[in-house]
Amino acid sequence: MTGRWSLLLARSALNHPRRALAWIFLLTLLPAAGLTRLQVHTDGAAVYPEGDRTVERTKADRRAFRDSDQLIVLVTTRSGGKRIDSAQGLGYLHRLHRSLQEIEGVWKHRLRSLASLPDTKPGTSLLMMKPILEETPDSEEARLAFLDRIRATRLAHGLFLSRNGTAAALYVPVSPRQDREQLLERIQAWAERQRNADFDLRLSGPVAAEVTLGRAVLSDLTWLVLLMVACMAVLILAGLGSLAALAATMAEIVLVLVWTLGAMGLAGIPVTLVTTVLPVLLMAISVTDEVHLLDRFRHYLSVGGSNAPERPQRRAALEKAFLDISRPLILTSLTTSIAFLSFLPASMAPVRHLGLFASLGVLLAMLFSFTLVPALLLVLPRSWMRHWRTRTQGAVAAHEGWLLRQRSRAALLGLFFVLISLPGFSRLYIQDSWIGNFDPRSDLVIAEKEFNRNFWGAYRFDVVLTSPQKGFFQQAEGLRLLERLRPVVRQGPQVGGAVSSLEAFEKLAEIQQLERPVSTLPPQALSGMAQQLSFVTTRLDLDHYLRHDGTSARLRLFVNNPDYQRGRALKEYLDAKLGQILQESGLQYHFSGDLPVADAVVRAIVTNMLQSVAWTLAGVALLLAILWASPIRAAAAMVPLLAGSAVLVGVLGYIQLPMGIAASMFIAVTIGVAVDFSLHFTHAYGLKRRCGLMPGQTLESAWKQSGRAIRWNAAVLSLGFLVLSLSALKPNHTLGLLLAAAVTACYLATLAFLPWILERLPDRSADSKAI
Repeated sequence: MTGRWSLLLARSALNHPRRALAWIFLLTLLPAAGLTRLQVHTDGAAVYPEGDRTVERTKADRRAFRDSDQLIVLVTTRSGGKRIDSAQGLGYLHRLHRSLQEIEGVWKHRLRSLASLPDTKPGTSLLMMKPILEETPDSEEARLAFLDRIRATRLAHGLFLSRNGTAAALYVPVSPRQDREQLLERIQAWAERQRNADFDLRLSGPVAAEVTLGRAVLSDLTWLVLLMVACMAVLILAGLGSLAALAATMAEIVLVLVWTLGAMGLAGIPVTLVTTVLPVLLMAISVTDEVHLLDRFRHYLSVGGSNAPERPQRRAALEKAFLDISRPLILTSLTTSIAFLSFLPASMAPVRHLGLFASLGVLLAMLFSFTLVPALLLVLPRSWMRHWRTRTQGAVAAHEGWLLRQRSRAALLGLFFVLISLPGFSRLYIQDSWIGNFDPRSDLVIAEKEFNRNFWGAYRFDVVLTSPQKGFFQQAEGLRLLERLRPVVRQGPQVGGAVSSLEAFEKLAEIQQLERPVSTLPPQALSGMAQQLSFVTTRLDLDHYLRHDGTSARLRLFVNNPDYQRGRALKEYLDAKLGQILQESGLQYHFSGDLPVADAVVRAIVTNMLQSVAWTLAGVALLLAILWASPIRAAAAMVPLLAGSAVLVGVLGYIQLPMGIAASMFIAVTIGVAVDFSLHFTHAYGLKRRCGLMPGQTLESAWKQSGRAIRWNAAVLSLGFLVLSLSALKPNHTLGLLLAAAVTACYLATLAFLPWILERLPDRSADSKAI
């Protein structure tokens, strides 16, 4: 039924090509208008998993502790320039702090740097505290005295000024309800204006990485798409030798992109970090149908013997081509669409959007294959057909001929590779990080490395403790617990340092020259200290670490150079240690902050992508079994793509390439795309089998009919995806390599397994009608 409908659609376009093109043009105006409404939200926050416990806890903790996202401005001494701990450098740092406070979107009362560090000398009143850098030292003696006071402050060298005096950090909090991307743009422009001959300014930290990565990917894909267009144009001309084929294919690519991206704009769905790869995927996938259609069209034109065919000859050739392959064209589009629709159960909206609109694009490509392409091939000038290659049936490549002749040996060889790849599955592991996805030469990576060398670390890992007792963390028992936990958490893997409300109590005890540890002070003294601290809670950032009622406290760990595995190791370490210490206290704890959220994003994307593989396999197999009315034939078609994917996944395990965000995406996409090879070969085999040929002759004849298009299809997909590997960004580079390798592996697996399997299928299974 579907096949007849598609043939009617194609005949309508062939009967009235100009009318069909006019309707397509008019209908394209609507999605084209949607392009003007398409928004780009490449901030990493757009891919936070919905309903994830860690993400929700982090949001709740930031409200409870009056905290926010923050950007880090790293100030470093240029080669030959003055040191930051010089009088000129300290004055420059002070001016930077005041200048940053004037930028719109900065939570200026929460801006922290050496210039805001309170000067807490013994005997100083809390209410009379001044910033330690309120006045720049005006003499060498004053500067040295100032540096002595800095050295006595543990937080100063951990967070604000490097020990060698060549680096300083300013922590810029994002004001509530302020867009992070907009603030980043303002601060980047501000940093350009503030640079001078002595000092350099760079942005660092997780927020800068999350926002910048999406922009970098989008910018990177702009030139990759152009390069991909050029690559495909060369492949199409090399394979089919016709300007008409090139024009029809490029026109389809443009319309598929306009309709798909326009639909996103009309639906109010923005382009995010995940969906930036959508144009590249659609470009590679959209041309696969045209490779088969145009190859059959070329064949029937060459049979007619004309090098510049008139319109009746073109129409006859197109009708025969559609009769040959309309059914596998539809099947391949449906299976690829199912592969992308398997992303819909994902817990992340951008992943669902990628699946939905990639599926839409594939179906649009199928529609244009039956309307736009035949209409264009009829109306294009004869001269555009003149260089069409006139070879008749496609020749069998040498490696294909050997695999077809040595079917049993080829299948055994393929089985051998599958079996030796299976142990590699056990060596797979998840690994990724925001900063690890950038070009190692980028300013952000350089700044991150410099920051980690000089300070505790840019990523915050928060341990939040909760007690049912009001005022618990303002009393001796709660302070004693914090004193006990502090050295424990500081010893965690990759932890550079830790801060809690305990520092504020200890600083006040130092000012008042009281006994320490503070947990040994009498209750009255602690109560008085808590009351005094309540008047300066914002200046000391006490509300970042202690709830006003004393029922909840937060230990903030600063983690140096983290990634997914290191984040997991730290979590396991803390779970083990906190479980022992808090076992009998009745207290509860949880984790939140930059690093737990980053790990949650990686875990959610990888988990969702791997889960989609099962849905993809089930959906594709069920669809083929129903439409072919033959579960055996459907299972046979699935073998090559399963074998090819298994070998590649096993290789990933052996070479220890981790399953990150990019690596996890390729399997489901490959299953939907690479099944194309099995479907077209199986369809051609069924047609030849019904002609009464012997199995061996049937296989060779079927491959001569479909093999050249399959080979070029694999080449177009592989080289198209391989363009992504030219990217300096890890996600694009890794995804391109994996998709290209997977398509090649599935092409070879089709040759290795499918001839041997089809030869042994019962006649009814091999000849069953499609659609």
